[in-house]
Amino acid sequence: MAKPEGTSVTVFRPLIHALTEMGLKWRPLLQSCGIDPDLIADCEARVPVEAWERFWPQAVEFTGDPCFGLHAGEALRPAVVNIIGYLLMSSETLRVGLDRVGRYQRVVFGADWLAVEDRGASTRIRFETSSGELLDSRAQMEYRAALVIKMLDWIAPVHFRALEVHFSHEPGREVTEYERILHCPVKFRNKDNDLMLSRTSLEQPSVHANRELARIHEEWAERHLAELKDESVVRKVKTLLMSHLDRGPCTLPDVARSLHMSPRTLQRRLSEEDTSYQDVLDSLRRCVCLEHLEHKHTCLAEIAYVSGFSDTSAFSRAVRRWTHQTPLEYRSCHCKD
Repeated sequence: MAKPEGTSVTVFRPLIHALTEMGLKWRPLLQSCGIDPDLIADCEARVPVEAWERFWPQAVEFTGDPCFGLHAGEALRPAVVNIIGYLLMSSETLRVGLDRVGRYQRVVFGADWLAVEDRGASTRIRFETSSGELLDSRAQMEYRAALVIKMLDWIAPVHFRALEVHFSHEPGREVTEYERILHCPVKFRNKDNDLMLSRTSLEQPSVHANRELARIHEEWAERHLAELKDESVVRKVKTLLMSHLDRGPCTLPDVARSLHMSPRTLQRRLSEEDTSYQDVLDSLRRCVCLEHLEHKHTCLAEIAYVSGFSDTSAFSRAVRRWTHQTPLEYRSCHCKD
């Protein structure tokens, strides 16, 4: 399986909605997973797949709900879907939508998330794992099942029902709770995590089908898929650094180890792309700092921290080097609030 390219932060928006519905503060949870909560507002931002995987066991512990994934799927609303949801909804039929999800899933998840297989009169949706061994996949697999069933139900002309759901783990609560939310028989301790659907049910037209919107969504997804196929080392280094900036110094050897190469090899690969580790780090810090400075409610000390500077003095010197202005002068000229 290809190495994951990073997960879009848009996948966290339905989960933030679910946590808010539960009356819980979501920012501390994201921070505990190494995710900057401010990234959620940036539709283009991505985080390492490992951060997405860390989220699930952390969320179960944070909420005290062993079925957090199942209940987060139940709380899903159309207003918080991303491009994958739009592709599914605007497609001609449910099956065409699922095929588009399969083609463009890496745009959002950065990895193969599901596989669609026809088996006689039924269709199987098998949930893939994004790496060799997930930290704890139970909550995530339950969320995936609830998510797919609920979204298919939204777009079907009549209530959509799966034939059966299979999980490889033990149930976290009574089986009746699973059947209440998933609306079908649920079996545990299976070899795989998957859904069994009727092929006939997938031939139903989507009530939100729109050929023009489907074309626009597919063009957008195709463009972003091409960008994700870019194997540049610079992009991989930026993705890693973005998740580490606020955790203290992240050295070239640290990044090289994460990319499974030696520091010397990493330096050489970056040089081949006409840059250096320090240039990439400086460019990323510049973007983060200047973006935060455009909002007056973020204090300078906090900006220095999330940008990975040791103190505000080093942060201020960097801003003057980039802009020829002090942080406060830059803010007064560019503040958006």
